[in-house]
Amino acid sequence: MFHHLSVVCDDIHNTYKFENKTLDNGFFETIHETKIKPADMFSLCIYQSENNCEELFTPVITDTGLCYSFNILGREDISYDHVYNYAQYYRVPHKIAKHFNWRSGYEEKIGVDAYPRRAIMAGYDHGLVVYLKFNEQIKNPTCTDFLRGFQVLIHSPWEAPLLQKHSIVLTTNKTAVVGVEAELVQTSVDLIKYKPNKRKCYLYYEGSLKHFKIYTQSNCVLECRTDHVLKQCGCVEYFMPRNNTTAICGNSLLECALNAENDFIEVQKESKIKGYDYCDCKPACSSLKFSAEISQANYDEEKLLRRQGLTDMEAKGTAWTLLHIYFKEEYVTALDRNELHGISDLISNFGGVLGLFT
Repeated sequence: MFHHLSVVCDDIHNTYKFENKTLDNGFFETIHETKIKPADMFSLCIYQSENNCEELFTPVITDTGLCYSFNILGREDISYDHVYNYAQYYRVPHKIAKHFNWRSGYEEKIGVDAYPRRAIMAGYDHGLVVYLKFNEQIKNPTCTDFLRGFQVLIHSPWEAPLLQKHSIVLTTNKTAVVGVEAELVQTSVDLIKYKPNKRKCYLYYEGSLKHFKIYTQSNCVLECRTDHVLKQCGCVEYFMPRNNTTAICGNSLLECALNAENDFIEVQKESKIKGYDYCDCKPACSSLKFSAEISQANYDEEKLLRRQGLTDMEAKGTAWTLLHIYFKEEYVTALDRNELHGISDLISNFGGVLGLFT
């Protein structure tokens, strides 16, 4: 178990070395057994009529260890059957295949009770409310770097979450209010006739991936990164997509994996300087992006403890972060990717110039 946990914790990995070079799926058993349970992290969860934290949040494996995700798609909708997922993770309690399609959205008559959960109205009082607990007694200072609080990532439901790339850091003893705006990029049918290198994006049927069912630029880069590490080390890092037979890099191979990651970054830089993309991970022609506006303030601790039904003694050693996430607007900004000058524009311009000279 100590060997398994050393893979997640950099400081232990740098201090102790183990002979076993690779790990099997027993690694995930250890992570599951030692994880912070929802009851130890969530004090209160409310979204519309739901208030059960374990139903609202799904455990997922990320590049920072185990996290809890709200509204993510299930494993059968994100990845292909050959991709290994531990039994408890990436499982959502809702069946969505018949009611939701990532390209066209929800069925017309599905109503409010749909998954992914829908924000029917915008505003602070129609968002997700989460009270997060930070327990000093179970905090391990060896593995938490300098962070005292929580990392939050806002992403589309069909993307594999990577917190080391893009995340919001929330400190303890604060109320954090996150206003989210969505931006939908769509592509005109006039661009289908152009090749991907010309239009600089992939249509949904062009950017096929090996492990993920849905093409996004982030999923594509993760696959390319995984292949690069596998090629150099013969194993992959624990959060990378893999089948049941691909080995996980153990403690003694983490340095190889880290060097491969650094080499991957350098190769990407060199390719972009030379005018091409090493991974060929163009943006998706149709995509959903989110931008967040964050504000934080102190809260009334006495009032919070009274609402939680706790005394000062019971709350000793525990700090809270109150998180409110909501959509700022009821409508999504839609952008249309189109050609600036087509063949008809070219003919019109020639005709205009010829007419002028005549």
